[in-house]
Amino acid sequence: MNAKDITLRTVFMFLPSRLHISDVIHTEYIKEIAEKYRVVVLLPTQEPDLRVDASGYFTHQNVSYHGIPHFTGKYWTLFDWLLRPECIRRFEDNPAVAWRNDNARRVDVRRRILHRVMQVLPKRLFSTDFFSFLERLTMPHRPVFNAYVKQHHPDLVLLATPGVKLVEPYIIACAHRLGIPTVAFDFSWDNLTTYPRHVRKTKYLICWNEFHREMAKELHDYKDEQLFVAGVLRFDAYFRALEGEESREAFLSSRGLDPKRKTLLYAARSYGTFHTDFIRAFIRWQKEGAFAESLNLFVRIHPIDPAGAYDEFLNIPNVHIGLAGTHKESTVSGPDGVETEEGDWVIKKDSIRHSDICLNLASTFSIEAFIFDKPVINVGFVPPFSGILKFPHYAPVVEAGAVRVAQKMEDILTYINGYLKDPSQERQARADIVEKFVAPTDGFSYRRNIAFIDEIMEREYPTR
Repeated sequence: MNAKDITLRTVFMFLPSRLHISDVIHTEYIKEIAEKYRVVVLLPTQEPDLRVDASGYFTHQNVSYHGIPHFTGKYWTLFDWLLRPECIRRFEDNPAVAWRNDNARRVDVRRRILHRVMQVLPKRLFSTDFFSFLERLTMPHRPVFNAYVKQHHPDLVLLATPGVKLVEPYIIACAHRLGIPTVAFDFSWDNLTTYPRHVRKTKYLICWNEFHREMAKELHDYKDEQLFVAGVLRFDAYFRALEGEESREAFLSSRGLDPKRKTLLYAARSYGTFHTDFIRAFIRWQKEGAFAESLNLFVRIHPIDPAGAYDEFLNIPNVHIGLAGTHKESTVSGPDGVETEEGDWVIKKDSIRHSDICLNLASTFSIEAFIFDKPVINVGFVPPFSGILKFPHYAPVVEAGAVRVAQKMEDILTYINGYLKDPSQERQARADIVEKFVAPTDGFSYRRNIAFIDEIMEREYPTR
């Protein structure tokens, strides 16, 4: 960037993962915010010279891309793996926290020892704010961030989540030390409740919904004036017409599926062996005529899953194995991974709206299916991962009766046949969940989100 234009304020925008890059760089968000601010996009990189490969990313005179190292080592092991999880006991009754504690202590004797030591101390002795204070005092590598500040003079630091993702704790601590206001603007529906011990409070939060707002106040002691509700950035595409959307016949036919058949969409994840067990079962059921009618199976591989885990199912009639997006070879946000680019958003939307039933373990994909009024089957017999069904963010979906939870493989077959005969089952519950977790549903969450950034800027710099 050239010398700072006093007519434009500058924001640092840190995107910790390909999910957040997909939400922001491959959507209307970056285009709109670039018209209002100088945007310094910071991306985690493994390159020693902090170079990032931003080829294919949005270009604009007000946007530049820079790297932040993947900070790892003993310091982060101490705080993120040992001290915060075992010393912060306020959230021990949270099912997500208990689930993570059980799994961690099973494999790490240090966690078990520290857990026993902490039992003799008062439960509320240590807080997330206390550890955030310690991190601000002791954080290594501050010169890296400070150099970017000296070069670009940011007025505001935007982070996807409130410190629960890699490198964000470092950026939040450095920004707070320098007195630069921070905003978490793209965090997921489980960040505040599933990872409460790892939240580093940003000065402001731009939430999905009122549920987020209440959790921020109840669990993390945010004040009303720090909280905003904008809607869900990553769902905007579902409520607006996208260039390249296909008809059902064209979409299914191009993927080797029969448009005359109904389609089961499986949002897959390679937890244990369930992904292969289920696809094999589907193929067997199809051969045996167990379904109420012949079906297509559209398998959408999770972005972090290796595509090779599904190779045995390639070229099977009426079974399609599809990537979640575009595979990236660059070192941005890790050496490999999948990003949802503009064309991939279209495919994702078409895959849901042209399917008839959705299957997943316990995923955000359930909410996405509800948006299109698609019945959803969850899986309750894949330990320990089915424990997610009881996590605070997901339990309301189950308790509302918006999904069917299979307790054995045969239940999946039963529920599929039930929905084939009557897809309207649980329709009102699905609509209620969309209203609770997604609304407003106009496709313009990104505009509200940026409008709140405008408001925060005016609040922080009223005389400028």
